[in-house]
Amino acid sequence: MHYTIKPTLLWFTILVLGIVFVNGFARAENIDPENNGSQYAWGENAGWINLEPMGDGGPGAEVEDSKLTGYIWAENIGWISLSCENTSSCATVDYGVANDGVGNLYGYAWNENVGWISFSCVNTDIDCASTYYGVAIDPATGQFSGKAWGENIGWITFDPLAGGVKTSWGANTAAGQDVTVYLGSGVTVTFDNVTAPGNTTMTASDTPPGDSFFINFISVYYNINTTATFDGDVRIEITYDDSGILPAIEPFLKIFKFDGSPPVARDITDYSSSPNPDTAANIIIGVTDGFSIFAMGVPVKQLPIVALSELLTTGDDETDKHIQKAIESIEKSLAPELWESDSTLTKKGKKVFDNEKKAVKNLQKLIKDKKVPDYVKDVCENVTDELLTADKLLAETALTEAKAYEGMDKKVDKEIEKSEKELEKATKELEKGKPEKAIDHYKKAWEHAQKAMKKVPEPDEDLE
Repeated sequence: MHYTIKPTLLWFTILVLGIVFVNGFARAENIDPENNGSQYAWGENAGWINLEPMGDGGPGAEVEDSKLTGYIWAENIGWISLSCENTSSCATVDYGVANDGVGNLYGYAWNENVGWISFSCVNTDIDCASTYYGVAIDPATGQFSGKAWGENIGWITFDPLAGGVKTSWGANTAAGQDVTVYLGSGVTVTFDNVTAPGNTTMTASDTPPGDSFFINFISVYYNINTTATFDGDVRIEITYDDSGILPAIEPFLKIFKFDGSPPVARDITDYSSSPNPDTAANIIIGVTDGFSIFAMGVPVKQLPIVALSELLTTGDDETDKHIQKAIESIEKSLAPELWESDSTLTKKGKKVFDNEKKAVKNLQKLIKDKKVPDYVKDVCENVTDELLTADKLLAETALTEAKAYEGMDKKVDKEIEKSEKELEKATKELEKGKPEKAIDHYKKAWEHAQKAMKKVPEPDEDLE
């Protein structure tokens, strides 16, 4: 039977030592996750050693990917510190028990009564070939095993056969090919190839990492990280709740990855999977080569497509034909090869403006046609406004990027000036009620901003 310290004695000891859980002492712990008493090691002279002495929440031992922190309690020698971080004393005496990421522990703990406690023979002058010892954690089970050594107290044994010590930490990502890890909250990742094992984690938040006009995000953001080493791609599969998603919008869901500073959302939807999203199973799949924050969302321009699609059929073939042409043009403007991120275009980006001009042209015919019902005209006007707003933002975003280099080169400045003038011309065309011509000027503003970026001198090039 494990020896249990009486609470009154433990609290008395804490007060006598002046340890009142301030100045960094009160740390979290992740020992005995099943609450079955898996928290004790045995010291031949130190007695029972409790890695979760005050129950859930600490103080106690916290196992992390690279280290152990916190305090543990030994009945015969008192508190054992696992890291200088506990008292913010690393600048004076740098010590601690380290984790190599897959559960092999090394380094030293400290007790003021008996001194240093070594968690591996690699720390000492002892030849591990002749006197091997060490403490390890099984990444699959969280079970501690092995022995630590104190020069003044002898062996401390972590014996799994006696229940021993368990932690909720684990390297859940094994080495190998097609390694799948379930992260909770409906998120699963599958690695092409893991070359060194580690721990893959995910936290969900409702706080967006950045703003975006061009995407309506579902308000769950998944921050995924791993300590495993891998090559190739990672498949991210999210099972989502569709209760708050309109059925007409759901087929247009995409998965995005936030990169850079400030964060920019990039579409990583796996277009080779079909259907994706799977609206029957509520699953969407993305492919990435690295981790960051991920989210599901619908491109803003998909919403006009939905709005126009709901007009069909109007009962008039000519009206339906123009609506269908507008839808097809907007869809072409959303082709993945035209978009670098949610707010920036690739070199082929001018096709976005060209296709949206075609869409607006068809919508304008309906708006000006006296035979078209008002409810159809209202939708066409709203869609036109949304497309114009989007095109203006694309041009302004490109111009803002170019203006970061203003003053570096006369050629750059000249293109920036041309871009600004095109934006002014677009505004005048809108005032005249000519949205198609306004889009032409937005396209030219974007093109001049792109030219400005191309003319930015290389770092070793002489500035004019």
